[in-house]
Amino acid sequence: MAQIFTGRRERWLQLARSWALALLVGVGALQLSGCDSMTTPDIPLETLKQKYTNQYSKFIEIDGTMIHYRDQGSGPPLVLVHGMVSSLHTWDGWQTYLGGKYRIIRFDVPGFGLTGPLAQGEYNAETYVRIIDQLLNKLGVNEKITLAGNSLGGFMAWNYAARHPERVDRLVLLDAPAFKQEVPLVVKMANWPGADSIGVRYSPRFLVAANLKKLFANQGVVTDELIDRYYELTLRPGNRPAILKIFRAMIEGAKQDNPGVDRIRMPTLLLWGKEDPWVPLPVALRWLQVLPQAQYKFYDGVGHIPMEEIPMESALDVDRFIQTGSVDKRDEAH
Repeated sequence: MAQIFTGRRERWLQLARSWALALLVGVGALQLSGCDSMTTPDIPLETLKQKYTNQYSKFIEIDGTMIHYRDQGSGPPLVLVHGMVSSLHTWDGWQTYLGGKYRIIRFDVPGFGLTGPLAQGEYNAETYVRIIDQLLNKLGVNEKITLAGNSLGGFMAWNYAARHPERVDRLVLLDAPAFKQEVPLVVKMANWPGADSIGVRYSPRFLVAANLKKLFANQGVVTDELIDRYYELTLRPGNRPAILKIFRAMIEGAKQDNPGVDRIRMPTLLLWGKEDPWVPLPVALRWLQVLPQAQYKFYDGVGHIPMEEIPMESALDVDRFIQTGSVDKRDEAH
């Protein structure tokens, strides 16, 4: 199995390096020639709101930042936190399958979606924990929650659970980083020379499409509509500079195991795509070393974002976990 993961990882890295080299060479040539015609402008916030809000969308001020969120349904509260360069829309499938049983609260993490950059503070665990806590307070959530997070959202979720165990009844982590690991090349590029000018000026749609096709094992999920959503919300004013800062924080955080995971005591469910190239399955196995009593489900033929790739199956697994404390079967890790 180790050879399989190594081979997949190397193939992904080779393709990513090719895209990165082409991007840097092309943009460098344009800049040297004084040509700005290839730069990608921001999309006005009001234009994005018209397309990506609905009747449930609201905005709430937290520390000077207007957080875009949706609070739907009634029942036990289920709080959902999306991953990097994503938005609350990534949970649409869970809303469909679970909306009749739970009060589902989801929001655009600062730096992404319609929320945009932080008005103050750093993109770190302390800031993320404070934002979740204030959001729950302002929405009047007094009972214990089930907290679920994917990727960077999983990092936010477990940090919140470790620091506020009195507020979290159950924790669900989907492909969530916590331990020392290699970061994707697209993240490493945030530290490359010229990133501050290139990264905020040149954002071709085909690069977004290429990255999404690597994150989803089932290519049929990567529709034009999906690509447009990820791409257009990245162009919200202020998001691209914020993404660079977030990527740099991730680079630093991945240099060592993050403290606090051993403080997690509530029932925890790990959901993982076996084909995840960004937070691969060995990270899930590290989680099981720290939390040996955790429930887990590892999905064949699924990538980094299970709730979008297999929304019904992953939603039903979460429902079973909330209702019974377990999933139908514990998938074998080896």
